[in-house]
Amino acid sequence: MGWSRVRHLGQPDTQLGVIPGMGGTQRLVRAIGKSAAMEMILTGARVTAEHAEEAGLVSAVYPPKELMAEALKMANTIAGHSPLVVAKAKD
Repeated sequence: MGWSRVRHLGQPDTQLGVIPGMGGTQRLVRAIGKSAAMEMILTGARVTAEHAEEAGLVSAVYPPKELMAEALKMANTIAGHSPLVVAKAKD
């Protein structure tokens, strides 16, 4: 399955018997708040792409046929800016 078909996001780690890695517990709390993050982490619940957009986990949701064109449009916009400024903004 390609990324363009992913319609849900989640933290299923606890269902697998492990703690979310890569800072998943801290970053998710900062992104959507402790209550919602704890529910996702402890239950392993997944959210739809649309809900993830509403919660601020993703910046946009596109139909699969439009995804690559939209991603390239954003990439070209970013690439048109100063590489140094973009790098500092990412930090």
